[in-house]
Amino acid sequence: MKKIIFFLMGIFLITLAYAITDGCGEEVDINTPCVVRTPPITCSTYDLYNSTNNLITDDGSMEEVFAGSGVYNFTFLPNASGIHSIVLCDNTSTQINVETTTQTDLATIIEGIQNNATDIKVNATSTQSNVFTILSNTAVLSSEHSALETGIQNNATDIKVNATAAQSDITTILANTITLSNEHSSLETGIQNNATDIKVNSSALAIIIMQNITASMEEIKVNLTSTDFASNVWAYTGTIVNNILNQIANFTFRTIVQNATYIPNVNLSSGLLLNETVIYQDGTEVVTKFKYNFTDFRILNSSSTRKN
Repeated sequence: MKKIIFFLMGIFLITLAYAITDGCGEEVDINTPCVVRTPPITCSTYDLYNSTNNLITDDGSMEEVFAGSGVYNFTFLPNASGIHSIVLCDNTSTQINVETTTQTDLATIIEGIQNNATDIKVNATSTQSNVFTILSNTAVLSSEHSALETGIQNNATDIKVNATAAQSDITTILANTITLSNEHSSLETGIQNNATDIKVNSSALAIIIMQNITASMEEIKVNLTSTDFASNVWAYTGTIVNNILNQIANFTFRTIVQNATYIPNVNLSSGLLLNETVIYQDGTEVVTKFKYNFTDFRILNSSSTRKN
C-alpha cells in the first residue's frame, strides 16, 4: 500500500514539474533553438503565436519522450523578439519571452562589422578601379585634346596662307583688269582717230574726183561738134559719174563702218573676244581674229582676213 502511495506521489511530482517548466525556460535568445517539453497529455499537437498574437504554427506535431509517458517535446526556433505563446492540444498554454541578449548583440555587431569591412573592401577595390579608369580616360582625353588643338592650329595656318595667296591673286587680277582697260581705251581712241582720218581723206578724194570729172566734162563739151554725139556722150558720162559716186559712197561707208567704235562680243565662259565678221554690200567680207597672251590675258596684234 505504501509503495503504491509513493509511486503515485512520484508521478504527481513529475507532472507538477512539467507543468511548471519546459526545456526553453522563460527567456530565450532570438534565432537560438531550444526544446519545449509538455506535461503528460493525451494529444500530440500544438499552436504557436508570435508577440502580435498571429498564428505562425498551426497543429504542429510533437514527439513523445518515451512510450506511454504522455510527455511530448518539440524544437522551438524563434526568429523574432517578443513574447510567444504556446497552446497545447489540451488547451494548456505557456509563454516564452524571446529577446536579444548582450552576447547575441555582440555577435551580431561583430558579424555586422565583418560584413561592413567586407563591403568597404569591395567598395574600395571598386573605387580604386574607377579611379584608374578615370585617370586613363583623362590621359586619353588630354591626348585627344592636344591632337585637336594641333589640328586647329594647322588649319588656321593653312587658312591664313590660302587667304594671303587669294589676296595676291585678287591684286594681280585687278592690275590686269586696269591694264586691259587702259589698252582697250587706247585701242578705242586709235580706232576713232583712224576713222576720222579716213573720213577726211575720203571726202578729199571725192572732191578731187569730182573736180577731175567736171574738168573732163568741160573738155568734152568744148570738143563736141555733133548734137547726137554730144547727147550720147553726156548720157554715158552721167552713167560713169553715177557709178563713180556709188563707189565713192560705198568706199566711204565701208571705211567709216570698218573703223567705227563698236562693242566687242565676249565669250561669257572664257571671257575672250569672239571673232568679228563684217560683210559689205560689194561682197567684201572682213574677219577679225583676236590673239591673246594666255599668261596675263593681254590682247596681242590681231589679224584680219579680207575676201572680195
